[in-house]
Amino acid sequence: MDMADPIKVDSHVHLYRSKAEGQADKDGYEIWEYGGKSGVAFSDCFGTVDEVLTEMAAAGISKSVVVNLFVGQEIRAHMREALPDTLTASAREQANAEIEAEIADALGAFNRWICKVSRAHAEIVPFIGVDVTVLAGEPVATYVRDMVENHGGRGVKLHCASQKFSMSDERLWPMYAACEELGVAIIGHSGPDKGGAGFAEPRAFGEALEAFPDLNIVLAHMGGA
Repeated sequence: MDMADPIKVDSHVHLYRSKAEGQADKDGYEIWEYGGKSGVAFSDCFGTVDEVLTEMAAAGISKSVVVNLFVGQEIRAHMREALPDTLTASAREQANAEIEAEIADALGAFNRWICKVSRAHAEIVPFIGVDVTVLAGEPVATYVRDMVENHGGRGVKLHCASQKFSMSDERLWPMYAACEELGVAIIGHSGPDKGGAGFAEPRAFGEALEAFPDLNIVLAHMGGA
């Protein structure tokens, strides 16, 4: 390879399954980490596969690391709010169980989709979304191992500021061990959260890195907010 023309990698891309999904994410985006900003202009793109591939070609990008962001608590809260107030205690318990199953199915479908996209477009590098409020402990480790070994997942995305659990939450320990063994990286959003709990501030990564010294963790956006 001519070193004057190096491979260019976009290390942090969000991809959407439809224009409507991309627009909804833009409409709901709040720049709370950095404080209110006037005059922020969004791209005209919706973040669909075709658009991203076109933009990559125009910019000379060889690979894009697509990070799947899945926030189970937001979905859970929205679905629970939609339940009728007239439900009995047992009916509400059953409805909540069905919600949990639906959320788990949605997470699985989202990750299978990005892995399928990558199989069709090798320039897309898929990092699957994980949320320990949906799947935790040994089950999440088993899930990640399956996605890496059998579906082409290349890493894991965590956004604990939004997902509302710490990067050093021990429910992640089995998954960290699996990622360390598999040699796959974790991209973890870093920065403040609305409540000031410090879920994803740099210090929140400390215990995990001490427990898993060979784990490859990328602290995304560090130094931004």
